[in-house]
Amino acid sequence: MNRHNAIQQALATIRAGEARSTDPYNSLVYGRNTPTHAPLTDMTIAEVMDYQRGMRSAGHASTAVGAYQMIHDTLRDAVQASGLDPDKTKFSPAVQDFLATELIDRRARQAERNGEIDPTEFANRLADEWASFANSSGKSAYEGDAVGNRANTSFGTVRNVASALVDTGAVRAGEEPIRVASATPERFEETYLGKTSRASRPDQVEKAPERQEKRRGLGGRLASGVIDAAAGMVPGVGQVIGGANLVASLTGRRTLGERIVDDFMQGGSVQAANSFSPSRSEDERRREARPLETASAERFEETYLIPPFEDDKTKRPTPREKFSKGRDTYARREYKPSVG
Repeated sequence: MNRHNAIQQALATIRAGEARSTDPYNSLVYGRNTPTHAPLTDMTIAEVMDYQRGMRSAGHASTAVGAYQMIHDTLRDAVQASGLDPDKTKFSPAVQDFLATELIDRRARQAERNGEIDPTEFANRLADEWASFANSSGKSAYEGDAVGNRANTSFGTVRNVASALVDTGAVRAGEEPIRVASATPERFEETYLGKTSRASRPDQVEKAPERQEKRRGLGGRLASGVIDAAAGMVPGVGQVIGGANLVASLTGRRTLGERIVDDFMQGGSVQAANSFSPSRSEDERRREARPLETASAERFEETYLIPPFEDDKTKRPTPREKFSKGRDTYARREYKPSVG
């Protein structure tokens, strides 16, 4: 099993234990005469949190929502740790998955012992996060509470999930969670168009020290694994990319997906990261560093239209003359052969 599969297995196990089997990403905690679902994936995170504030008064047993049944305070903390903008980010399935990996990362750090993550302790910590998971006692950590929680996933299953995450390197000791900048038009312009429309917000972006690789959390490794898998399936070059990624992994270097994720997290473009690769010559870097001249209608005309066409007085046929039935007559009249 690779780390991507380990993460997907963990998320699927949590969803199966926590959410309703039908439309889990829009599911609500049970209640008395309350709806089972709400259009959560169409709401922003801020709208979901506002919805949660009224759930108890509406009769729900708690404020748990979505595929991972996050209560209000847990969702708030996960969003703050991730750096997502709650007012602009939809509570989509992908975002819910990402926030769940943030919670898994946090529980993994709590299970560190002597610089290593202990799988059994990690499993118990996951049971502290999700009430459907049994801990080493065989029961839910919230068994018998006012909400009526009880475990429906055995501790053996939970420990297998924890072990897979540790063994594949999906979670690692000593890692900090990723801080992700919000996906906004301004962010796109800054990263890919070279524009600086606003100052970077320190609460959204945590920049890595210069010349130091930014550590990737569980969400980053999931994203890099998806990129590497997709690149490996590209016709014609997939095998080459896959081979290069394998060599990179064996030699301790970053794969293509890891380079892209690291660069995005650090706020740069892939082109910028590659331009400073040691394999590129100084001349190449200087050429790439030159600013492009402004593209404008005047600049285009000056470069391509004025010379050499400005003084060209050669008479040329109109389309009507050139392609009409009388074009032979036109040709004989206008282009007479020179007589020596």
